[in-house]
Amino acid sequence: MGGEKRKPHKERSRHGDKKRKKKTSKERRWKKRRRSRSSRDTDTSDTAGGSDSSGAGPAPPSPRQLLLAAALGDRPRCRELIQQGADVAYADAEGTTALHEACRHGHRAAARLLLRRGADAGLADARGDTPAHLAARHGHLEVLAALLAAENPPEIEAVNGRGESVAQLAAFAMDKQDVQSYRREEREQSEEWQAQQQHERSPSLEPDDWEWERRLREELSGGEEEEEVGGAFGGGDWQADQYETAEEYAQRIWEEMQAHRRAKEQQARAASSKRRRQEEARREAFRAAAEAESRRILGEQQAQDAAWRAAVAQGQAGTKRARYEANWQFFASKHPEAPIGYGDVPWILAAEAAPQEELQRVVLYGTSGLEEQRKRLRTELIRWHPDKFEARFGRRLVPADRDRVLARVVATSQALNAISAAVQQQRQQQQQQ
Repeated sequence: MGGEKRKPHKERSRHGDKKRKKKTSKERRWKKRRRSRSSRDTDTSDTAGGSDSSGAGPAPPSPRQLLLAAALGDRPRCRELIQQGADVAYADAEGTTALHEACRHGHRAAARLLLRRGADAGLADARGDTPAHLAARHGHLEVLAALLAAENPPEIEAVNGRGESVAQLAAFAMDKQDVQSYRREEREQSEEWQAQQQHERSPSLEPDDWEWERRLREELSGGEEEEEVGGAFGGGDWQADQYETAEEYAQRIWEEMQAHRRAKEQQARAASSKRRRQEEARREAFRAAAEAESRRILGEQQAQDAAWRAAVAQGQAGTKRARYEANWQFFASKHPEAPIGYGDVPWILAAEAAPQEELQRVVLYGTSGLEEQRKRLRTELIRWHPDKFEARFGRRLVPADRDRVLARVVATSQALNAISAAVQQQRQQQQQQ
């Protein structure tokens, strides 16, 4: 028996030794892992210290982060990235910049921040769309207004790859907003009218119909309910026709109630029709005013364009006039025996079939009144008179170019005569006035 008791004791001791061995091995592994972790942290801190001591600053953020922040309208993030060195002018493979993204998604605050930081409002992407095109196409008119108010605003007549200008897209967006506003108002009015009709057709009557309903109920009940409180007609001012039965009276009262309800429905329909006509008139007036404003703006733009073209043409006419006078003086002072070819003649305009309007601008350039124009034309007519030109330069003309030169002199003289006639007619009209 004693041997049997000691055996379990030995087994327990061996089991305890195994547990202690496992515990010590776990502790060793844990200490080893801790030492390796501390060594890695030391290496990391040394590396960080070396980078700080080298003096090199952090790398600037990726410019694509700025594109994403602008697309999301995250203005604080955009400012942070720009302060960290993100390039505002960066464009991806499709030519899209951060300002394109902000205008595409209608983020006015982000767009104004990018404009202040030097973003180019007139830069086009691969499709030819500027930020103004994207803002107008997606109906973000407040963003378009911010672009046009920038220091370097985009051109409203700039055309993209599809031939669309900013002005056309903006006009389409304004028309779309007007249509949406009209549809919303029309839907609200329709819902209001339907609610009114439903209220009028509901079983609950209006206060002025309660008397009709009470009389009908009293008659149909046979007076039993009213007798308990003093009779069917006690205290009332209504008397039934003595020749009407209860059914006839009930039918008459019911018809009167229906006629009264139909009259009210007719009044409601008339009021609704009147409101609809007023709304249509207001909408038509708004459309006419918008069209008139559009025509006025178009007329102003056309007038500005015509004035610009006239100024450009006037400047070109001055240059051509100066060149013509210098060539004529040189031509007239040449050696009297020098041969003259077609290219040696100082024509007023280089092209043979030049428009008469351009010839008139060059000939009359620098004159301020009808009298000065008349003197200028007289001088030119003497120069280009066919007989006088041939008498002065005919013997020096190269035989091969003689006919061509004289034919163009005749054409020039005829054009000058036409201009002189027009000036004379204008002078007579002014005298008559």
